[in-house]
Amino acid sequence: MKLNKEFKPVSIEDWENKLIKELKIDDLSQKQWKISDQIELKPAYFKDKKRKISLPVGSLRMNNWSIGEDFKIGKFDKGNKELLEALMAGCEYPGIKLGVVPKQKEWAVLFKNIKLNFIHLHFELTKEVKPLAFIRSFHSYINKNYSKTKSVKGILSFAHQSKQDEKVISLAQDLLPGFKSICINLQQGRKKIAAEQVLANALIELESCIFDLLQEGLSITKIRDKIVFRTFSSKGFYLSLSKIRALKILVMNLLKAYKLKKDFEVPVVCYSDPKDYVKDANTNNIIASTQTMAAILAGVDRLVVSAPNKSGKHTQFSRRVSRNIQHIMKMESNLDLVYDSAAGSYFLDELTEQLVDAAWRIFVAHSKEE
Repeated sequence: MKLNKEFKPVSIEDWENKLIKELKIDDLSQKQWKISDQIELKPAYFKDKKRKISLPVGSLRMNNWSIGEDFKIGKFDKGNKELLEALMAGCEYPGIKLGVVPKQKEWAVLFKNIKLNFIHLHFELTKEVKPLAFIRSFHSYINKNYSKTKSVKGILSFAHQSKQDEKVISLAQDLLPGFKSICINLQQGRKKIAAEQVLANALIELESCIFDLLQEGLSITKIRDKIVFRTFSSKGFYLSLSKIRALKILVMNLLKAYKLKKDFEVPVVCYSDPKDYVKDANTNNIIASTQTMAAILAGVDRLVVSAPNKSGKHTQFSRRVSRNIQHIMKMESNLDLVYDSAAGSYFLDELTEQLVDAAWRIFVAHSKEE
C-alpha cells in the first residue's frame, strides 16, 4: 500500500477548519495559550516553516537517565542500611544530604558494602558544612579505598553558596576530578517567575561563573565538564518538557561563544515538584508520573520522584512506589531507548523555540547593561 496514493493530502486550511468545528469557536485565535508576556501559542502547529530546534547530542545515542533517590543522613549506620536497600531495589544515583563533614570512620560506616565506582553520588550539603574541609575529607576516604579517585563520580551541591566559589571548584577539580561542582539551581528561592526569565537567570549565572574561573586560569573545557543544572518538573507537562529542552540549547549556544566546536551533554538533575501535590497520596503519584515523563522526554540525567506528600518525607513504601514509577518508564515503556523523542512535534518545537528566543533576548539585554 502506498500511503501517498491511498490517502489524499490534507491542507493546513482543512486542518484549521476541522479544529474550529471541533472546538466550537469562530477563530483559532480564541484558543491562544498565553504563557507569559513574551510567549503565546496557538492550539495547533503544522509543517509550515523550517524548525531550528535540535538538542545537543554529544556522545549520546539513547536517553538513559539514572534513577535517583535522596537520603538525609543523621546516623551513619542507619544511612548505610537505607542506601543498601535502595541500591538493591534499583536506585542508580543516590543523593546524600549531610549537615556535617564525616570523619574517616564515619565514611567507612556510611559506605560499608557499597562500591562507589559502580554508582554515582549527589552530595547536597547544608550551610554548616565547610566545602573545602568536606572535599579534603571525602578525597582522603576514596584515595585510601580506590586506586583511581576519578573512578568515583557524581555531583557536589553546597547550600551556602550564593554564587559559585572559585576556590571550591578548583579544589574539587584537583581532589575529586570525577565530580561536577558547578551546580546551577534554576529554581533558586522557588519564586513564581516566567519560564524564560528562569532560563535567562541560569545563563547569567553560568556566564558569570565562566568569566571568574577563566580569570583563575581554568580552561573552558575543564569548566564545561564541571557544569550541572538542577530543576523541577511541574504538572505543566508541555512547559516542563520544553523548558528543559530550551535550557540545553541555550547552554550550548552560550558555550559556542567560547569556541567549543563540538556539542556536549548538558547534565540536568530534575525533581518532581511537590508544590503541585494535593492531600491524597495516590493522586500525587499520578501527578508525579506526569512530571516524571516530562523530565524523561526532555532528556534529564538524574531524576528523583519526590515523596507523595507536601512534607517531603518518604516512607519505605512510598520510596518503593517512587522508584517503580521510573522502573515502569524505563523497563516497560522503554523511554530510555530514544533520545529527544519530543523532536518533530510541531507544538513542542514551537514552544521550545519561543522559550529559547525569549530567554536569549533577556540574557543579551542583561549583558549589554553590565
